[in-house]
Amino acid sequence: MMSSTSESLLVRIRDREDTDAWSRFVTLYTPLLFRWARQAGLDLHAAGDLSQDVLSVVLQKAGSFQYNPSGSFRGWLRKIAINQFRLYWRRRQRHELLAGESWIAQLPDRRSLESSWDASYRSELLRQAMGVLQPNFSPPIWQALQDWLLNSAESAEIVAQRYGVNVWTLYAAKKRFFKRLRALLAGLFEE
Repeated sequence: MMSSTSESLLVRIRDREDTDAWSRFVTLYTPLLFRWARQAGLDLHAAGDLSQDVLSVVLQKAGSFQYNPSGSFRGWLRKIAINQFRLYWRRRQRHELLAGESWIAQLPDRRSLESSWDASYRSELLRQAMGVLQPNFSPPIWQALQDWLLNSAESAEIVAQRYGVNVWTLYAAKKRFFKRLRALLAGLFEE
């Protein structure tokens, strides 16, 4: 479980000796980086390698990373990922030129790739945050809250009745959920 806000995590990873921060960072971002690499058309092995390459560069550059609340951490991370992706394709190009294979047709469209990376970033952070937040709610409240948030067409009263919870408890849980979600994703979930 994350003991500090995500914003502080970005500051903490600057210290290479802070193994807890790096462990949390790797846990949070490896699935995202892997998904980005797979969306870029890489096979499982290459996607794993690319993810590790990106994390390696982040480790190298983290000491000089200055958190800026008005900046975009996602943009910084994506820039590193794209640069590592380009290096991968350049290496592959050299190899395939020697073998006489064509690699240009395999490159994904940049705009669609960046758009899918942004969507993956958001969904992965939200998935991770949901896992962190779930233990803070009783099972019936958590189920009712998820149902209500996913089926916004239904009223809180209907959802509360379905799960046998007090409607005011459900309203309070929703408020507490979004407050904790904002704190957990502070600085990472930019627009």
